[in-house]
Amino acid sequence: MKVGNKPKVEILLATFNGEKYISELLDSILNQTYKNIKITIHDDGSSDRTLEILRDYSKRYPEIVNLIDDGILTCSAVRNFEFLLKNSSEDYIMFADQDDVWLPTKVELTLKKMLELEDKYGKDTPLLVYTDVKVVDENLNILSESLWDYTKVDGRNRTFSRCLETAVGLGFTMMINKRSKELSLPFPQNVIMHDHWVSLVVSAFGEIEYMDITTGLYRQHGKNVAGTQKFGINSLKEKITFLGNIEDREQLYNLYNRAKIFVMTSNFESFGLVMVEAGYFGNYILTTNVISAMDITDNEKCGDVVPIGDVETFARKLQYAIDHPEYIKEKAERMKTHVRNNFLWEKVVDRLQEQIEMLKK
Repeated sequence: MKVGNKPKVEILLATFNGEKYISELLDSILNQTYKNIKITIHDDGSSDRTLEILRDYSKRYPEIVNLIDDGILTCSAVRNFEFLLKNSSEDYIMFADQDDVWLPTKVELTLKKMLELEDKYGKDTPLLVYTDVKVVDENLNILSESLWDYTKVDGRNRTFSRCLETAVGLGFTMMINKRSKELSLPFPQNVIMHDHWVSLVVSAFGEIEYMDITTGLYRQHGKNVAGTQKFGINSLKEKITFLGNIEDREQLYNLYNRAKIFVMTSNFESFGLVMVEAGYFGNYILTTNVISAMDITDNEKCGDVVPIGDVETFARKLQYAIDHPEYIKEKAERMKTHVRNNFLWEKVVDRLQEQIEMLKK
């Protein structure tokens, strides 16, 4: 829909337990210089105050905030964004992450570039525009003026081969047109994240344009700090420490608590107790398909499982996890809940007792 000659931009926001920063994000979107926007939001079963906050914004800004308050669980960020994309209605679409901040001219400048591209290539061409961001800490203090400088990654590389590996940029920096949406849906079963899939589709069938400006603040906090550490693939060897066998439980638990990602590369495992322990401490789990892997990851809702011996897929998923902190953060939170609800000893004993009582009847 247009207001005058200004097309409406639809911003898709997938939320899950984001109460701490969600208001700051929404305020930054509402304060955009470009006013013809719609924010379409779907929450994926938050257990904190996220939904309460979203309902409040929906009441205060009914013409802008479109909360799909249906109770449907998609069980992952990628499926939640797919759901939102399917339910979107405007010709120009952007993605939002719940803990970042948008700079005031973000929508205006990105849309301007998108319209220039449509004039050049036509509306039937899939188009994607993305930008750089500033990296900030939890309190929005600037850590780096550029994500690419901070990560030592060439974010300007938008070739098809690059998109086979990862998204061209962060999802919340992107704008796509209607044709990109149409070609991207539905998502394949094994898609890791929405921004990666959309980037790949547009790089194959359309045009991707990079704007060398910063349009947002990419917040680093808690579990997502690992995402922008300087993890260039060439420097991985320098970052590996072999600890050997760890017999001290306190030392082991401290390591679990510090870790963000837990990797299991075993060929044989009767029961992945270490995965349960890592999950309890809020680690993202990447494992080979050993016995119990699907149960512990709740059929990959809480982690990722790779066929035994498939080294290439394992390496690709690990690199993606390193590059996408929002992905591992959500899976880790689900894993923590899953483990505490299903694998704590008292829970197991309670269920056994229930079964015994049933057999007695």
